[in-house]
Amino acid sequence: MPQFGAPLHWRKSTKCASAACVEVAERPNSMFVRDSKSPLESVLAFTRADWNTFVTGIKEDTLESR
Repeated sequence: MPQFGAPLHWRKSTKCASAACVEVAERPNSMFVRDSKSPLESVLAFTRADWNTFVTGIKEDTLESR
């Protein structure tokens, strides 16, 4: 697993009812996402700006299919 400096504090959604959830961790300028079923596998990294755009798109239902 890639190293990110100090250990990341991973959290799941309060809506998660199983072990199969998405987890996120924060840094001042970055967001990280991983699959809780495979925490040692790939981690996705986003800038804070890209993450905010993504979350806003979900909340406003404005994401485009590609």
